Amino acid sequence: MHYLAEHQSFSSTQELNNAIYTHIKRNTYELNDTDRLTLKAIARYAVKFAGAAHLKAATLAGLIEKSEKTARRALAKLAELGIVKKIATARKVNG
Repeated sequence: MHYLAEHQSFSSTQELNNAIYTHIKRNTYELNDTDRLTLKAIARYAVKFAGAAHLKAATLAGLIEKSEKTARRALAKLAELGIVKKIATARKVNG
């Protein structure tokens, strides 16, 4: 079983997309363009296991064409608003 499967929070991609747009509408005044762009970028990577994505800050920054610091700040804001949930992971040690 893939590790992201245990964090899957939606039963389908359509359900995920509906939740994304509901959050965007509900938080219209709290989210800026970068926050919305970040949320949509995360959602694009959360389709195989609907609602679960594993992205490095550098990858996310590249997707939204902003700095890593801006990507981390946007992600923190989304987490603070309860839109996304950050889960700490540790790499398996080889050797």
